[in-house]
Amino acid sequence: AAAAAAAAAGAGERGEEPREEGDAAARRTPQQRALLTALALLPPLGFALSDPSIFFSALDNAGTYGILTLFGIIPAAMAWAQRYGDGDAEPGDAVAPAALPGGRATLVAMIVAAGAVVSVETWERLAAAGWAGA
Repeated sequence: AAAAAAAAAGAGERGEEPREEGDAAARRTPQQRALLTALALLPPLGFALSDPSIFFSALDNAGTYGILTLFGIIPAAMAWAQRYGDGDAEPGDAVAPAALPGGRATLVAMIVAAGAVVSVETWERLAAAGWAGA
């Protein structure tokens, strides 16, 4: 019990939630952790070493779609929801005060710009694959 209390106190100091005794991650042996790490890292490493173009293509896709969605569309949508709630607010009413300047037009411009880049990239990839006219 003292070891569990010490572990919980240490987790709290690191900003982590204390683990329950039944937590699956707490019960894993070092061999199981090594196996899980290998299962997560070795397949992508194998693909990257066998054909680097696959890896670069995956990075390109992650940059185009993942990053623009994660840092372009989602923050603007979150700011919209924070400022204007569920859409019942009038144009001048904000649910939360704006932390940065710009209103609805700025948020729409951010979403449209990120969406335009994703659309152009998608069109170019479809055209390169012969699915769309160039």
